[in-house]
Amino acid sequence: MATFDELRKRTKQMSERVAKATDVDEGTVMNVIMYAKNLTPAHRTDVIDKIVFISQLVTRFGMTSMFLIDLIFESVKVKGCSYTKLEDYVRMICVYLTRNVSVKVDYVFKVYDIQRDGYLDIKEIHTLLMSSVIFAYEDQESDDQIKELIDLVMASTDKNNDGIITLDEFRDYVNKDIMCLELLGPVLPLDHIIIS
Repeated sequence: MATFDELRKRTKQMSERVAKATDVDEGTVMNVIMYAKNLTPAHRTDVIDKIVFISQLVTRFGMTSMFLIDLIFESVKVKGCSYTKLEDYVRMICVYLTRNVSVKVDYVFKVYDIQRDGYLDIKEIHTLLMSSVIFAYEDQESDDQIKELIDLVMASTDKNNDGIITLDEFRDYVNKDIMCLELLGPVLPLDHIIIS
């Protein structure tokens, strides 16, 4: 079992790593760590269970799409497990808090990358748009509308016309228009929720 000094040292090191990765000040990161530690199970204080994770996204951050919440969880969870590491959870919350657009772009792209292969293909874009666009009714017309949206997204972002969107292409597109950060679905909490 770790001593108090060892635990304090580990927490400080985590705070420094997360602060550096997210461009959030260490004091704020430390507060997030202390909050997150209250969410861990008693028998394992270095993880956040999926149910607690989902509950936090819904109740604290106002997220409502279970599809997108699942994608967020998949982007930070430990492979093959139903939990995320405490540090990854803290990092995610600090991404929500940062004003650094580059950090947010990296996070959003990671969530959108359903296949975890480092790029977005047409199938992933289709899946994301289908979960985000509301249609009055299901028919051929809605399929055509999705295809038009995909074509529009690809024409705007896929600069080398290779049929995929890389992180760099996504970053360039968002840097031209920050409103396109969550183009394929809302995976960041609204600003007024973060401020409160």
